[in-house]
Amino acid sequence: MKLKSMATPTKIYLMDPPELATLLETSVNKVLLLDSRSCFEHNNGKIRRSLHIVSSSMIKRRLQTDKVKILELLHLSADSVKDIRHVVVYDQSSSDLSSLCPDSFTTLVLSKLANHFPSSVHLLKGGFAKFLTLYPEECVQSSEAKPAPCPSVEPGELIRACGPTQIFPHVYLGSEKDALSLDTIKARKISHVLNVSMTCPKADFIQEANFMRIAVNDTCTDKLLCHFIKAFKFLGTCTALTVCT
Repeated sequence: MKLKSMATPTKIYLMDPPELATLLETSVNKVLLLDSRSCFEHNNGKIRRSLHIVSSSMIKRRLQTDKVKILELLHLSADSVKDIRHVVVYDQSSSDLSSLCPDSFTTLVLSKLANHFPSSVHLLKGGFAKFLTLYPEECVQSSEAKPAPCPSVEPGELIRACGPTQIFPHVYLGSEKDALSLDTIKARKISHVLNVSMTCPKADFIQEANFMRIAVNDTCTDKLLCHFIKAFKFLGTCTALTVCT
C-alpha cells in the first residue's frame, strides 16, 4: 500500500536558536525538545535535555497509519506533558519549513505533534548544526559520551532477571523464558511472538496465526538479512510482540 505524502502542516512555527537557548535556561520544564535525526547523527551529538525519536521505515509507516501514537513513541503520557508550552523539533540543518521534504520523518513528526500541541510546535531554525555553532555548551558530542558501567552479573542472568525490554512502543525483546510466561505476555498485552531460534518452543497460549519462527542459530555465520522483509510484514500486523533470541 502506497501512503500519501505528508505536506508540511500550517500550524508549525520556526524557532530561532537564541529563543530556544533562552527557554532552556529559564523554562526548561515547559519545553519538550525532540531530536528527529537518525541514530547515527544523534549518537554523534545532540542538544542537552533532548529526547530522540527513534525512526525506521516500520515506525514511520505505523505512525502514518496511526497504529502508534506520537506520545507512545516518546514513551510519554498525556499527564506528563500537560505543562508543556513549547514543543521544539530539530533535524540536522533545515533552515525553514519549506526546506523539509514532504515525505520526511521530521515532517511527519511535526504533523502528529501539532494534533496534540496546537499552536506550540516549532522547528528549530538551522537544526542541530546551527545550534551547535552558536551554543556548543548546550550540546553533547560523542567525545563526551561515557560508557555505562558494566553490571556485576552475567549478561544472560541480567536479561532473564529484567524480563523483556521495550525497544519500540509495540515491540519487546525478550528471552525464551519471557515468551513462555503467560504472566509476562498478559502484563504487556503481547499478542504475537516472533521467535528467532531453532529450538525455543511456541507457548500453547499463543495462536498459530500469531506466531512466526525464523529458524537460525545464534552464531556469526547465520544470515538474518534475508529474513527482514518477512519479519517486517509480520511486525506490521501486531500491536505488541516479543522477539525471542
